[in-house]
Amino acid sequence: MEIFDALNGNLISHKKVPRSQIYADGIFEAIAVYKGKILWFHKHFQRFMRGVRTLKYELPEGFSENLLKSQIQDLVQLNNIHNGRVRILCSRKDGGLFYPMDNEVNILIQTFPLKEIYAWKNEGIKVGIFNQILLYPTVLKQFKNCNALPYVLAAQDAFSRQLDDNILLSYQNQISELSNSNLFFVKKNQLFTPDLNTGCLQGTMRETILEFAEKLFIPYKKDSISVEELHEVTEIFATNAIHGIVPIRFVQGVSKTFSTSHNEITRLLFEELLKAIQ
Repeated sequence: MEIFDALNGNLISHKKVPRSQIYADGIFEAIAVYKGKILWFHKHFQRFMRGVRTLKYELPEGFSENLLKSQIQDLVQLNNIHNGRVRILCSRKDGGLFYPMDNEVNILIQTFPLKEIYAWKNEGIKVGIFNQILLYPTVLKQFKNCNALPYVLAAQDAFSRQLDDNILLSYQNQISELSNSNLFFVKKNQLFTPDLNTGCLQGTMRETILEFAEKLFIPYKKDSISVEELHEVTEIFATNAIHGIVPIRFVQGVSKTFSTSHNEITRLLFEELLKAIQ
């Protein structure tokens, strides 16, 4: 006997819904491609593997860092991606309810062309404060996973207020991250970034920027910072693997405008980033 489902009120033949869609049982990586070159791949692979181990995924026989990079490079060339973005989605195969039948996975690789990578945005972006959902530090923040609803809601709220993004707060009401980026601040010529205890993602570009700071002898600190302390900040910028460094011009809720034309430390780090990808 044929079994039917109802989709938007219409009957269709029964279909299996992927576990990743029901249980958010998946991890992913977003990787930048610059002039056909895959950027920061080793850092992405290390984070990918943290997710694999935490979720007890069983990778295909023969899977390795070199094999995955080769598959990505082949797809980048096939799709003629000069500048763009690669997404890797690894999700547990179907079977079981909350308890999975097995731990084998499907690995999907996609490519998306972009007009430019790591371009300086002198006008900066405008962000707000989103406090409807507070973030907690968990083992799941060590990698990108498919449970992204807090970030979806934060991004929707930003769009509704004609902002570019929103700052999410920790359960202690400390600044954590944006919906798609880590955050950095400059105060009294010292670089700050929220500690992982605020529940922010362990970003690959965050790690890279801290390495640049060490190389350039810029003092930095991983620490919590409150919204009120933004009044003492002279520079603020966002970082992620696709856009690199993006200066922030205005924070709604603090009513403070930050100069993006005189961001000395932000500019210095951005120039170091451009050198690194050449």
